[in-house]
Amino acid sequence: MTIGIFWVDENGIEHPLSELLLRDNLTGALESIETPHHEIHEGHSYVVQEGIQLNNTSKEYLITTPNIAAQVHMEIAVEGGQDTLARFVEGTGKTGGTPMPVVNRNRNSYNKSDVTVAHSPSGVEGTITPLFTCQFGIPAAGGGRGGSGGTLQGRREYVLIPGTKYSLTVTALSANDNNICMVIDWYEHIPKEE
Repeated sequence: MTIGIFWVDENGIEHPLSELLLRDNLTGALESIETPHHEIHEGHSYVVQEGIQLNNTSKEYLITTPNIAAQVHMEIAVEGGQDTLARFVEGTGKTGGTPMPVVNRNRNSYNKSDVTVAHSPSGVEGTITPLFTCQFGIPAAGGGRGGSGGTLQGRREYVLIPGTKYSLTVTALSANDNNICMVIDWYEHIPKEE
């Protein structure tokens, strides 16, 4: 005897479990992916990245979130070949700058993000909320700057406030050429109602 197990949606319609639990055709294992990966598939994941060379100077990036229902879940990654400082703040008073291209990580999607990223903004920082400051890399022998590099990366996800400006400042703390890779990675997600 076969027993049918169903689930009922909010409209009272019955559905088989095969619609709820996806299985791999080859192994029969349950299929699942993390939300950030799912948002790539949905065409709601974006990235801005830049490789730069700095020595004893900084470069600032202005990130502006739109005032919309979708939440912006952002991660920042900075990698430097020398001693490097990264600082991320919320509520900056800076404006303008040179717009940077925002790339949809699903290259088959025509979705566009309303988040803007620009480098070299101007104006006054104003009253800010620091989100993180991180120095990485190893100073040169003898206490001078310019030794090994390092990486700030990983699961530093922030759900950003709509209609708010953020600033990421990357500083090379050495007079030596510091090759830096900066990645601003985010997805946009409308929270489910409870």
